[in-house]
Amino acid sequence: MRTGGWLSAVQAWEADLGGRDIRVVRAAEFGRPEVLVPGKAPEPAAGPGQVVVEVPIAPALFLDTQIRSGLARAWFPVTTPYVPGRGVAGQVSSVGAGVDPDWVGRRVVADTAEGGGFLERTVVAVDSLIAVPGGLGMAEAAALLHDGRTAVSLIDQAHLRAGEWVLVLGAGGCW
Repeated sequence: MRTGGWLSAVQAWEADLGGRDIRVVRAAEFGRPEVLVPGKAPEPAAGPGQVVVEVPIAPALFLDTQIRSGLARAWFPVTTPYVPGRGVAGQVSSVGAGVDPDWVGRRVVADTAEGGGFLERTVVAVDSLIAVPGGLGMAEAAALLHDGRTAVSLIDQAHLRAGEWVLVLGAGGCW
């Protein structure tokens, strides 16, 4: 078993959680993935028009990596430390005022708009929720939230007709 470094930080983080705190991953500064650090945050509460989502899956989008690295500061002016994650997949655990209580317990994906997806539970606007159908896994639903939307939008804008082909040369990103 490895000791020290990131694994030790996560083990200490797990052991130290108590009370009403939840787990969070923050970008302590701009840079490579090593700037992501685990920590604690207060339990979120949904306000009017919002829901709290339990987050087992928060996709790391290419955009998230560009923001974290500092390369996208001109377009996304965030300051550190911040909580990355511009989308989540999970289950609605509570709703705020004016939100249909039937959302509670439903599997959803949602945009987090300004980030904040790398939390154990996060608050999102009810307008950003998309119900996940029963036959679709949560990991697949999370991938479709942004990448699927981009693919469909590009195909719509290309005005493709039956029998035409599209060659996708860059289907992923990392760093």
